[in-house]
Amino acid sequence: MLQQSDIDGLVDQLDAAANQGAAIRPPAARYPGLSLIDAYRVQEAWVARHLARGRRRVGYKLGLTTAAAQRNLGIDRPIYGVLYADGETPNGGRLATGGLIAPRAEPELAFTMRAPLAGEVSAAEALDAIAHAAPALEIIDNRVLAKDPETGRARCALDIIADGGGALGFIISEQRFDPRTVDMAAIETVICVGENCQTGRFDAVFGSPEKALVELARELARRGEGLAAGDIVLTGSPLGPVALAAGDHVVADFGALGKIEVTAQ
Repeated sequence: MLQQSDIDGLVDQLDAAANQGAAIRPPAARYPGLSLIDAYRVQEAWVARHLARGRRRVGYKLGLTTAAAQRNLGIDRPIYGVLYADGETPNGGRLATGGLIAPRAEPELAFTMRAPLAGEVSAAEALDAIAHAAPALEIIDNRVLAKDPETGRARCALDIIADGGGALGFIISEQRFDPRTVDMAAIETVICVGENCQTGRFDAVFGSPEKALVELARELARRGEGLAAGDIVLTGSPLGPVALAAGDHVVADFGALGKIEVTAQ
């Protein structure tokens, strides 16, 4: 288990990486015994520092929500990070990429919670706790290098957890829908950066996105936490992230449910 001094030191380095736009060595390469508990302790310490500075937590984002993504990063469950109010960009707005390390975008669904949710819950209970859903685009960045320059060890899920789940920002459509009236597993999205397009379907996210809430409620409960009414939850993407550079115009088309657009600058 990491000592508190190790956690404080990693938070200092992650903070500096975010502020200076230069990624650090993967924590799991530096601390070979790093555990899941340790990784979330680092994340929680970084969250506490953000909150102490006046940032406001508005919800959570899930990551590694497909089996392929979990296999690639050496974990058997999804991961989560925190969303902050100042991370939201309006639909159709501009996203400042100066100072970011490797910004990327993922099409997702956003749930706004109607009621609290915690612990072991069913998919039906999770669905009932949602006030409304909307198309969304998550913007991620990694403050941790993809490969450790000293050991050659690749970035893993524990590194991403410590790095706040890679969370940076989000865009949510103003077009909302009732998730109880839509087959969310059948929702398709097409994300395009210029002429480069990818298509995904949301049955890749746990079979159906409301099950993301089941997973999140369980993971939060392991750390004595839960979802509150009003929280926003990004469910994870059926697609891998697409890279962003200044000047890119990104469109995520959810068909009848609407579009998300943002321009990187």
